[in-house]
Amino acid sequence: MLFFVLISACLRPRVLDAALKSIAYPSTGFWFAAYIIFSIISAFFLPRIFAGATLVYSSARDASSTMSTVASPLQPGSSNFTLSVYMFGDLICFMIVAGLARLGQARFIAKALIATAAACFGFAIVDIVGFFTDQSQLLDIIRNANYTMHTGETIGGFKRIVGSFPEASTYGAVALAFFSFTLLLWLERFPGRWAGAAALGLGATVLFCTSTAAYVAGLLIVSLVILFSLKQLVSGPPARRMRRFSS
Repeated sequence: MLFFVLISACLRPRVLDAALKSIAYPSTGFWFAAYIIFSIISAFFLPRIFAGATLVYSSARDASSTMSTVASPLQPGSSNFTLSVYMFGDLICFMIVAGLARLGQARFIAKALIATAAACFGFAIVDIVGFFTDQSQLLDIIRNANYTMHTGETIGGFKRIVGSFPEASTYGAVALAFFSFTLLLWLERFPGRWAGAAALGLGATVLFCTSTAAYVAGLLIVSLVILFSLKQLVSGPPARRMRRFSS
């Protein structure tokens, strides 16, 4: 899908120009592009420079075509290429979305992301309800990969929320990203009530997903949002929601 979106952007000079300007120095996009390029270069060279210096975990398929995780010496592999392609795709996606936002589509993009955040929360609810009602097959239509999925695990009586993903840590990472975005929209008084509702719902599911990585990242993000709100308190008349959140 991204390939066709890229073709569409290239056929529209205004969109292409805005996309390229989104990564021009000294914009935030420039540093994101620099990070992506560094990652791709390191994925190509570092496994060769440090070949055999350590063990890495990777997926392997045995004679019965069963996927398993094995430890093997570091060496160049196909995952270095595929993940580099994924990261380059992330950069292309960012450029196109940022370009469209520059051309006045920011509100539409924000509403689309709010809808996606609501869908993420909805899948979490289906996951929880399906687990406690023995109807976990409700999401089998999208859980159709042949690798191991940790969708029925519990910790201390809590269901590890996975939503539409294969494990709790993946759900926590995605839900936390949507939580951060919708929370900032709510604090900035974005028109509509769904941003706040999505932030509240996703924040609750992140708390109960039992992902340590999500907890640590969530603490950092909430701290940064509090600092952002305090900065608004100092620099000018802040919105009531920012005063309430920072307090």
